[in-house]
Order: sequence, then C-alpha cells, then structure tokens
Amino acid sequence: MKGTRRTSLDLTSLLLGLVFGVGTNLLTADPDGWWGPLRAVNRYAVVWLPVGVAAVIAWEVGLRWRERRRVPWTRDESPYPGLEAFAEDRTDVFFGREDETRDAVRALTAGRSPAQRVLTVVGPSGCGKSSFVAAGLLPEMRRRRWAVLGPLRLGSSPFLALAQVLTPRAAERQDDTVVRLAGEMRQEAADGAGLTACPAALRAAQGHRTRIVLAIDQFEDVVRMTSPTERELFLGALRTLVHAHPQLHLVLTLPSGFLRDPALERYGDLLRTRFPLGTLTSRQTRAVIAGPARAAGADIAEDVVDDLVVEATEGDALPLLGQLLRDLYEAAGPDHVIGRELLTRTGPLSQAIARYAEGAYARLVAEHPEEQVESVLLRFVAWDERGFSRQSVRRPFLDAAGLAVVEDLRQARLVTDVDEGEAYDLVHEALLRHWPRLRELTERHRDVLRRSTELERRAAAWLANDRSADDLLHGQRLAQARELAGSHGVSAALAELVAASRARQEATTEERADDLAERAQQSYALRGERQLALALTAAAVREFAATEKAVLTLWGIGRGPVVDNLGLGHAGKVLALGWDPASGRLRTIGAEGDLCTWTARGDLVGQESLGSGELRGAGIGGDAYWVDTPETLAVRRFDAPGFWSATGAAGPFGDRVFGLSPDGWRAAAQLTGTGVDIIDFTPVPQGRLAQVRHSCEAPPVMALAWSPDGSLLALFSWNELHVVRLPDGQTTWRIARGDGELPGTTSWFAWAPDGGRAAEVSGRTVRIRAARDGTVLDEWDAGVEAGGVFWSPDGEMVAVAVPDAGRGASAAITVWRVDGHTLLRRLRVPWGAEEIAWRADSTCFAWRSPFSGVWIGDPGSWRPRPLPNGILRSASSDGGRVAAVVEGGDAVYLTEPGAASRRAVAARDPKPVSVAWQPGGGRLAVSFPGGRVEIVDPASGRGTAVMSTAYGMVDRVLWSPDGSLLATVSHDFVTVTYRVEVWDPATGSRVAVTEEIERGTGVLAWSADGRHLVTAEKEGPLVVRDASTGRRLLGIPVGEGGTAGAACWSPDGRRLAFLDGESAVRICGADDGAPLVRSAATYGKAAVLLWSPDGRLLATAGDGWVAFWRAETGECQAVSRLECRVPLDARWSGDGRSFAVIGENHRRYTWSLPDGTDARRCEALLERSADELRALTAEERRRYGLST
Repeated sequence: MKGTRRTSLDLTSLLLGLVFGVGTNLLTADPDGWWGPLRAVNRYAVVWLPVGVAAVIAWEVGLRWRERRRVPWTRDESPYPGLEAFAEDRTDVFFGREDETRDAVRALTAGRSPAQRVLTVVGPSGCGKSSFVAAGLLPEMRRRRWAVLGPLRLGSSPFLALAQVLTPRAAERQDDTVVRLAGEMRQEAADGAGLTACPAALRAAQGHRTRIVLAIDQFEDVVRMTSPTERELFLGALRTLVHAHPQLHLVLTLPSGFLRDPALERYGDLLRTRFPLGTLTSRQTRAVIAGPARAAGADIAEDVVDDLVVEATEGDALPLLGQLLRDLYEAAGPDHVIGRELLTRTGPLSQAIARYAEGAYARLVAEHPEEQVESVLLRFVAWDERGFSRQSVRRPFLDAAGLAVVEDLRQARLVTDVDEGEAYDLVHEALLRHWPRLRELTERHRDVLRRSTELERRAAAWLANDRSADDLLHGQRLAQARELAGSHGVSAALAELVAASRARQEATTEERADDLAERAQQSYALRGERQLALALTAAAVREFAATEKAVLTLWGIGRGPVVDNLGLGHAGKVLALGWDPASGRLRTIGAEGDLCTWTARGDLVGQESLGSGELRGAGIGGDAYWVDTPETLAVRRFDAPGFWSATGAAGPFGDRVFGLSPDGWRAAAQLTGTGVDIIDFTPVPQGRLAQVRHSCEAPPVMALAWSPDGSLLALFSWNELHVVRLPDGQTTWRIARGDGELPGTTSWFAWAPDGGRAAEVSGRTVRIRAARDGTVLDEWDAGVEAGGVFWSPDGEMVAVAVPDAGRGASAAITVWRVDGHTLLRRLRVPWGAEEIAWRADSTCFAWRSPFSGVWIGDPGSWRPRPLPNGILRSASSDGGRVAAVVEGGDAVYLTEPGAASRRAVAARDPKPVSVAWQPGGGRLAVSFPGGRVEIVDPASGRGTAVMSTAYGMVDRVLWSPDGSLLATVSHDFVTVTYRVEVWDPATGSRVAVTEEIERGTGVLAWSADGRHLVTAEKEGPLVVRDASTGRRLLGIPVGEGGTAGAACWSPDGRRLAFLDGESAVRICGADDGAPLVRSAATYGKAAVLLWSPDGRLLATAGDGWVAFWRAETGECQAVSRLECRVPLDARWSGDGRSFAVIGENHRRYTWSLPDGTDARRCEALLERSADELRALTAEERRRYGLST
C-alpha cells in the first residue's frame, strides 16, 4: 500500500535524526578525556553536523520527489474503473481507505471466536464497500499468507455460487462437478447431520496456509434473491461452517438497511462483528480523485480536484465521481492533462452516469432493435419489496442476439464480466438510480420483474433441491413463467425449471391423453360403444394432447381400413340368383353383401359390394332386386343404378316378407306381421319406400309370389297357399296341405310364364293348375319326393328339385317336358337345391344348394359346374397379386389388379390346401393332402419341384425372407407328432430337418437373415433353431401352461415377439430369451403377429380385431374392427406406412397409418368422424375424471 511506503521513509529519517542528536551532544560535551579520533570529531562538529543535516534533508526531499514521480499504473486503460468496483488488480490505484484497511486487517486477524471471525462491512449503498474489500482488505490478507476465496456473489443460488468458488479452476468448467458439490452441500444442510463436503473443499482450498478468508460481496442477495427455504438452509450451513472450521474467516458486505431485516434476525451472531464504512471525508475524496491520476502519471489540476471534492458531498456520489473521473481521464488525450476546461466540457458530476449511459444507448439502438436492447437490460434487474437491484446473467442463458447486445454493453462499460467471464453484471447499482431511461424501463416492467424475482427464487430452490419434481411449476404459475421466458430474459436455472416443468406438464397431459385413449379402445373393442370411444379420443386430443397413441386410437376407431374385394366370388351363402335377360349372364347376391356376375360357363366377370353390409335376405326379379339387412329393407334396379328405396320397418320377430313384381316396379310386402301392402315405385322419392297404393288382409305369411301379368298374388302361409286377386285382395282359390306334405320350402308352387297356369309339387306328384281358379289341369308321378318346381322361360319345361332329405349326394334335379310328362334330364345335385333360375333362352339353369353353393348346368351338356364360392382356406399376397384356395375348391385362384380372377393351379384329387408366394419371385408353393408340396409357375400352372413332407398333414408352408429356402411344418394325424423341414425349392431336396416334436404346433417364423427359425410347442417353450441343421439352439418360456399363438423376428434380428397363452404380446431377446416387454392381452384372440419394417410397431390380427402395439413399451396404440374372423395373410408395406390383412371372407383390409400425429392431423380425423362425434355427458366426464 501507498501508506506503507511513506512509513518506511519516516523511519529512515528517525534513525538519521538519532545520529545527528548524538553529534549535537558531542558539541556540548567535554572532550578532554576522549580517545584521540573522537576529539577530532568533536573539534570539527560545527562543520560536519550542518553539512550532514543539509544532506539528510536533501536526501529525504529527493526520495519524496521520486515517490511522487513514480508511475505504478502502466496499463493503457483508465486507472479509474468508472461505475465498476475496484478489483484486486487495481490495488495500486486504490486510494482513500488506507486507515480503514489497517483497522479491518487488525479486526480480522484478531478474531478468534466464531462471531469475531465473521467481519461484516456495513455502509450505505455507493460508499465503496465492494472496492474496499476487493482492492483494499483482501490483497492485504493475501500478503499475510492467508488463503483468499472470493469475493463472490450469492445471487439466487447461494450453494451453487459457493460451490463455484470452492471448485478448482481446472474443474470449474465441468458443470457436473460444481452442481454435484452444490447438491451435496445443500443436502447436508437439509439433513442437519453435519457438514462434510464444504469443510473438505475449504481445507483443500486452504492448503498449507495458516488461515483462509471467504469474502461474500452484496450479502443482501441472500435476502433479496433467494427463497425463504434456501436462505434458511444456507445461513444455517454458514453458521455451522464457521463453528466447525476455526481457521475460516468471513468478510461480508451489507448495506446498512439490511442489518435489521427480519430475515436475518435469527443469525445476529453472524453479523455481530461489524466494520462500519462511512462516506468519504474531504481528505479521502481528494485522495480518491488525485491518487489514481498521479499513479498513472496524469496531471490533474488542483482547482479541478477542489471543485470535484465540493460536488462529491452526498453519500451516493462515489459511483458518479468514478464515472466522471473515468470520462475525464479518457477525454484528456495522450498527455493526460485534466484541467478546468476539460471539466467544463465534460459536464457536472450529477449527470455523469446518465450522460454516459445515454450515449452508449444511442449507439446500441443504432446496431440492435430497441426491443432487444431493453429486454437484455431488464435481465440485469431484480425486484423485491425493497425495490430494484441488479443481478448477474450467465453467458449460457443468452441467445446469439442477446450475447451481441451484452458484448456491446460490455464494450460500453455498462456491463462487466464476473465469474471468470461466465456471467455478466451491471457495473454498479447507481445505474438503476441515476439513469432515467433505465429507471423508467424498470418502473414500466415492475410487475414482470416482480414475477421474475419470485420465479428466480423458486428456480434456485428447485436447483438446490436436486431438481425435485415436487418443486416444479404447475398451472397458472407455469403459464406465467413460460410467458416471462418468452418475452423477457431469465436465468439458466429458471429456464431449466420452466423446461422441466413444461416437460412434466406435457408428460402429465400426455399420460392423461394416453389414458383416455386406452379407455376409448376398451369401450370400442370390449363393449362396442363406438360413439363413446370417439368422444373419449376427442376429449383426449382437444383437452390434453395429440399424442401418438391418442391420434392413432382416433384413427383406428374413426377411419377403419380400406376394404377391397378380391374378386373370387361369394364368401358366404348365396341368397338369390337370376339371369340377366340381355347379356345371358348369371347374377348372384351373397349374404356378405356382394353382387357377382358370371358367364354361363361359370367364369366370374364382375363383383361389387352393394354397400349394405351383411344381408338377412335378398331376391332378384327381372331388372330389380331387393336386399334385407338388420336395419333396412332396400329395393334397387339393375337398369337404373341411381334408384334406391328403403324402409326400416320390421315384421314380427324382426322378419320382413317381400316380393317383387316381374317388372320390378311394384312390390308386395308384409312389414308389420299382418296384412299385405302393394307398393308402386313409379315415381318414388330417392331413398325411401313409395306410398302404399293397395292393401289387403292376410295372415302372417312366409313368402309372396306374383303372377307374370301381375293380376294375382300367391301368399304362402304356414300350411296353406292363398291366391288373391289384385287390386281388391279377394281370395280366388287356396291350397291346404297337411303337416306331412310340407316340403320345408316355399318353392313347391310356381307360376307359369304365360300367367295362365301354375305348377305345384306335393310328395311324388307334380300338378299343373289353372291360374284363374286352381283347377288341376294335369299331373304325373315324379318318381321321388319333390321339394320345389321351377318353370322354364318358354313355359315348356319344369325343373323339379329333389331335396336332400338325408340323401346327400343322391339328391337330384329332374327336368320334365310338361306336354307328355317326358323326363329330359336328371342331374345329380349334392345336398339338394333351394332355388333354380332358368336362363332366358331356356337352354340351361343355375341352382343354389344350402351346403354346396351355386352350380350351373353347362349349356348343351348340362354337366354341373360349381361356382367358386365359400370362405377361403388359404391366401397369400405378393404386392397386388393374391393367390387363394377356396374351402373345398379344386383350384388355386389368382387375382391381380385390373384383371378378372383365373385358375392358376387346377387339381381335383387331391384338392389344394394352402398356398404361399415366393418373396420377390414368381413361384407359388402349394400344399396338398398326403404331405405333398409343389413349387408351381403360376403363369403356366406347371410344377417345377415336388417335395414330400415327413407327415401327411401339412400345417404351414413358409418361404425364407430372400426366397431361397422353404420351411414346412407337418404332423401325423394319429400320433400328432410334428416335424419341421427346410427345403431347397429349386431342386425339391431337403436341407434340414428337426427331431420329432411330440407336442408341436404350426407356429413358424424365419429370422430376417434367414439363418434361424422359431417354432413352438404345445404348453411348452418357443424354440429357436438353426435353419441349416434344424438343431435346437434356445428355448424361451411362454408362460405356465401357455402355448405361443404366433411369433415373429424384429427386422434387426435382435428381438423375438410372440403371443403367449393369454394372447398378450411378449418381446424377448433373440440371443438369450431375456424378457423385455409384455403387453396387455390383445383384443380378441389374435392369430397374426407382425413387426413393422422400422421395428417401431407390432401388428396383431384375429377374432375380428386388428391392433397396433408400440414395440418399445408394449402399449396398444390403436385398435380397429376387422370384419373377418380368420386372417389368412397379413403384410406390412415396404415403407411401414400401411398394413393389410386378407380374411376368409374374400376381403383385403388395408390400414394406412396417418402421415403425422400432430394436432392438425387429429382435427382432420375428427372432421371425418363429425357425423358420429358427440360430446361426453356430465356423468361420463365424472366417470373418466374430466372436469365438468
């Protein structure tokens, strides 16, 4: 210090004075008895003593002049820090507090008790407390070989600030080290069991030094910027630390107004030893003004010093004075001469800060948007009940634009670096008081700053509490924090808290959305409540979040699959058939709701869905037809595709009786259980049944039949036939029959095409009656019990159907010429005939059997030809192509987009059982009874290789992923022993075979690389095998008593998925079988399990449902109705965006996953379901935990 150097000069003068004092005594003493040389000294004392005194005086004057001319400040920047506090690197230019420094050092070194070792520097704001500690006190303690830490600022995270100063500089950049130490210190403080982490860090910092001093600047931060909980923990830890570490001394700076703060009352022992630092005296102010200038070699005029001393009289003038002196020094130029003219030009002391700050602000807004500058400035301001104060802003929490503004503020010296350049701070609190623009800005944003301070404290507590989830923001508080973070700068801690709170809120809302989605799935799949399910998913996405699960659930329930007809004929029972008079083609309507068109040779040339779903009944009459569904009865016309009329009325027990007139424009209907209505459809409003034109009384009837001319109507009741006249409904004649004579059908009576006759069968007898009165015109013996009679269009023949009646294959149709009773044909008809339809030219007819489908008598030869109808037994797809085997059929049918189906493989005995396309190839693998498997070229129908499996019952045929190998599963019918075999399809040779599997199943799956197979055993494990040898490699438990229902490998080959005995999806490691994931049970009993190409989803299908599962968690993401019971083939598209299933009902169902799962996509899905979408009732909202 400068005072120390002056003391050394005074001591030298004192010693010299003692020497000259001795000389003076020599002059007055008696030298007669002295030693010789001393007498000479005495003799010449009058000479050397004045000369010596003059020399000493000259020496002292020279030393003092040299001291005055010494220039300790050689840096280019100003020795005056301006608004910044003096730091330790400015010790040489820190003047005016020498006496206080000595007193503080004495007080600090004398302290022995805990209370004495905490020195609180107290004084008004702006008196220079920070400069006094940093540039005055701490350097002195460092010279005394004390370890010095700080000064530090606590900010809103006191434990974190303390950890930063305790962390070695080499590790300080490792944020986890600092955060970990802060967390340990806070946890120990919260536990109250004693401190270990902080004392250990202090001992490491102290090293070999005798004592350690920790300086905390602006100690008021612990009151202004920390939460009450955090404050109590930190102050308690500080008190414990002082008591536990006898070599620890604390230096705190605190404004006078905080001494009696209620928050610090309990910690009066920490603040008991106070060091008051008052405002500067005139002498000290003069030293503050002139000392740094002279230390830097500048020349400041005495009158300038005098004027500035006079102006700097108020307590808050020191920062103003510092800024003005800096301005004067920088404006003085290279000669550093500060005179009155320069002072006059620079301006008065009171305007120094405002003038300087406004100039810097003008330059800033010329480079940056004013809103950006104001936003950055506000980040440096905190607020509490006492008013505004400054706060530091850490560098990582500024974006690029904010950093650019801060850098310019730093260049303008309004902002300074702190914490080794990791943070920034306003240079002085005086900016908040003496810069009108900043004052007005802070007043304007007082509410924002208040909320910011509260949230910053909350963030500091959260960070110090190890980021506890209990301290996260919720509801309105989180909304305020998000708004604040979006419009104003916040600290890193608050930004992290907002991000974590938002993530938690999003996770919570996503959890609620997913929970509602799952409940919607259950409502839809388990209880059939589709509208409720849609309402729940709408609430999930609109009130919570459009999560992937919620959106996919909405998609599965609301959209459903695209359904394609394979064009292979009817899957269900044929309900009606009739010939097109113009084209000579046969039309059939099936129970599944399809209309098929066939050539006379039995080739399918057209198939379309009627759009009515499953049918209960149907009929074809000329150019019109009717269909009966559980909801409606509809009439349509072939010659007018746009015509459609329907009614929802039902007869007793849900039955409706309906009969079309021959021209199709009228109908007789019994819709209410009694009476018959005659309805005219010309004209008829689109979409509803026409008005009833005539009605007649009638008992409940089973069928209605119009005469060809439309004048008579036959009513079939339980045991008699009534023929009524139209339009008056009078009965003209009737036929009564005994119970033993009833054939069990309503086809025992038929009108002749000419309208003048009718035919009837009764037992073995065929009768021809007059249509007018029922008189018997002719009759003959049919030879067998007959069940139905059908006229040919030319009126010359009748076909008599012999029902099954237990005869099985011996049932027949006989064709008679009416004139002469001549038997023309006898056709063997397996299982009898319910209905016969003649072609318009009377050259052939078709019939339908209750058990063997529809047949056509081949024109000319009359050889019965079955039409391909019935459920599918096997199907396999390859892109758009589908190969299929109809149950009981004798061929493999191939259908391709844009082409009619055709027979690819024909084999009457044995009939094909299953079919499988080669991946990426053009060959089919077809299995037959007896254990034969053929590789067939579908283009030619020729086989290229034949394989014979170990056993006669082939359960599964499966190609390897690259199509180079074929695996089969077969079993013995008697012993139920299974074998799995691998074949080379090019040669038909066996590559590998497994051991005999006594309790095997048909489960079979290839790994993606084709090197492994997985099989399953009944009530046993899933078995991984080597595909090249068949050797067993790994057994994976399925569950106690369970049997795997299906299995598949993940695309990367690292996981196996399978359906366990409870039909839940399980995923395990493919290498070790370690269980990874288990889902809830699938909806229905799934039979298919397939992994999506990207490995993200699993699809299950079976028992009327398709479900999509997230492979990572096993959660069901979507469930959708599958209008078939047995999925025969399932495929993901190559891009994983769609999933297709082929069912036994000749339908291909394709689900195309939505392009995205965002809110926009969700609203589009909701819009598509708008007609079915309803709001949840208040009771439903309470039941599902939603606000009402």
